[in-house]
Formats: sequence, C-alpha cells, structure tokens
Amino acid sequence: LSKNAVSIGIVDDIVYTVAGSVTSAWGNTWNHAELNTLHESLWTGTSTVDYRDLVDLAIDPADKHHVFAASWGYGLLEYRNGELVEAYDETNSSLQTFIQDETFYRLGGVVFDGAGNLWVTNSNVPEPISVRQPDGKWKSYDLNGKLKVNDLSRIINTQYNHHWVICPRGAGLFAFNMNGSLEDESDDSYKKFKIDGNFNI
Repeated sequence: LSKNAVSIGIVDDIVYTVAGSVTSAWGNTWNHAELNTLHESLWTGTSTVDYRDLVDLAIDPADKHHVFAASWGYGLLEYRNGELVEAYDETNSSLQTFIQDETFYRLGGVVFDGAGNLWVTNSNVPEPISVRQPDGKWKSYDLNGKLKVNDLSRIINTQYNHHWVICPRGAGLFAFNMNGSLEDESDDSYKKFKIDGNFNI
C-alpha cells in the first residue's frame, strides 16, 4: 500500500484513499495510480502503472462500492468493488486534454451532488467543468470564460446545490450554480472570489 495518500473518503464501514500528489508548482510526481480500501479491519489496494497521480476521489451515494478518482494527467478512473473498470478521457466523456493532440487530462477534483451527478474540474482547458449524469451522459461548461485560471483543485457541493472550486496558488475560489438545469446554461450563475494576503475574501 502506498504512503502517498492525498484524499480520503469514508462511507459506513469502508474507508477509501487514493495515492498520488502534485509538486508545489502543480506538476506531476508520477506516482502509480492506487486506490486503497479499508474494510473489516483489512486493507486492500489496486495499483496500475498505466495511470498516475490520483489526487481526489468521490464515492457514489447510491453504491458505496462504486468510486471515481481524478488523475492529474490521466483522466478519470472508475472503480467497482476495488477494481478498475473504466478510464475516461476525450473519447468517452466531455473531458478535454491539456496538451493539444496529446492525451493529458489534468483533473483536480471530483464530487457527487444530491442528484447523483458527478462533477469534475478539468484544468488548463476551454471548458473546465464537466459533469457525468447518472445515466452516463456527459456535458462540459465554459462558464462564459469566467474561470480563466491555469489550475483547478478540489470541488465541493453544498446543500443548496452551489459548487465551490479551489483555484490553487493564490488564485482564489470560484462558485457556480446551474439553477436546476444541466442543459439550460442561460440561467447559470457564477462568481470568482479573490483572497488577499490576510486570507480575506
């Protein structure tokens, strides 16, 4: 089991961690992608050399054995019962590559909302927010270009269905709300928040 756990998720009697990290400049460290599971006092792990640097995870609220993990460079990984079952990139999702004509997907965060939609931050691309609906349909958003920062990290969802994104290296916070409709972007609302040297917004 890796010592490089960077994200942890807990549901009922199961603990999940993912292994990976980024440098202080948000570059890759090239740790093997690894999902570790603690269940009934036993740790198990699934590691693969084909993917690297997992930085966040989200547990499906409808199935505690179903987990998604964000990779800083290798897309979105889907696990069931601790086994890797799918990897998402531009060929099977709305995710976009960081480097044109190459497969490099910098995902900084994943979270489920109350409706079972999975939200993903996708750094350094024109449409930096993607969502995977429960039926497997994907959609990405450019947010009218308001989220113009290089790197995006964790994303959280509130009880009011507001989404908050961490913009690392002093870039602040970004909040958005789809106002009940994933397809109709005309009523979407969003705002960027800067943080000063005293950590005031």
